[in-house]
Amino acid sequence: MNVINKIEIKKILVIRFKGLGDILLSVPALRALKKSYPQAHVAVLVNKEAEAVVTGLKFIDEIILFEKNRHKGLMGILRLIAEIRKRHFDLVVDLISYPKSALLTYSSGAKYRVGTAARGRSYAYNIKVAGPKGIIYGPKVHLLAVKEAGAESSDETLEFHIPESEQAEIDKYLENNGIKNDEAIGLNPFTSFETRNWGIKNFAELADRLTETGKKVILLWGPGEPVEEFRRTVKGKVFIAPPTDIKRMAALLTRLKIVITTNTFLKHAATAVNTPVLTIYGATNPLAWEQEKAAGSGFVFAGVDCQPCEKNACTDLKCLKKITVQNVLDKLTEISK
Repeated sequence: MNVINKIEIKKILVIRFKGLGDILLSVPALRALKKSYPQAHVAVLVNKEAEAVVTGLKFIDEIILFEKNRHKGLMGILRLIAEIRKRHFDLVVDLISYPKSALLTYSSGAKYRVGTAARGRSYAYNIKVAGPKGIIYGPKVHLLAVKEAGAESSDETLEFHIPESEQAEIDKYLENNGIKNDEAIGLNPFTSFETRNWGIKNFAELADRLTETGKKVILLWGPGEPVEEFRRTVKGKVFIAPPTDIKRMAALLTRLKIVITTNTFLKHAATAVNTPVLTIYGATNPLAWEQEKAAGSGFVFAGVDCQPCEKNACTDLKCLKKITVQNVLDKLTEISK
């Protein structure tokens, strides 16, 4: 089966697990589905921790959450399958094609099941996605998938909904610290991936070099990240962002001149709210993560012989060690012209 009868499509489920940034990059595909099936009920299944990434988006009618405590183990998966089947979806699009998502797709009861035919998972899909030839920007990959589901679009624009209340809280923080909109540079030194970690020492030196020239710098951080280590390392005056959740952090990103970060969720969140980003790359391939012609944005990539390797651990990390603070400052000057 490879032709969808659009008249039959009343309910659509999109499955997208993994990290916050990965889910944000799937937003253009969700929007494309709603545009192609405006009368259909569009639901998305994501991890519980990613709920705030997709809440408030007008083209999503329902959010189904994968909760580790509720859905762990065989009984948990069976419970989730039952929750999906009772909704009677006509079309399921699996945007990740993991063993778990493939099983959920196959068991959904949907007439049309779309996904990448990875080894051992092709059983789940009766409409198979070939995937791109070579490395392309993440949203484009997902748009290729939903094209097989009858939703053709070239709009890879990211979106993020921010409530006005969160924007007001951030405006209060900036006013209390004497910071104007589009004045401060946000630094995000933190990542859970060793091969993306440029290092607190480098980011602290970068902050000092920026403040020495009169720039205002705000440290961006999340729960459990080593803010105190950064505070001990930096010498100049750096503002520390207030405690935030995902929505409030996005509100702060809208008020910044630029964000300097490694390849993390905050990079994609900044892109989604139209704030320029300067990204420092290690093991990951910029082609998969960089939006073409993003105004005021850019990236630093050492281009050593083993790069990109896409690994999460490394005994050398020469791809990151080769990038100096001056390299980043030079790139910042170049993209700020």
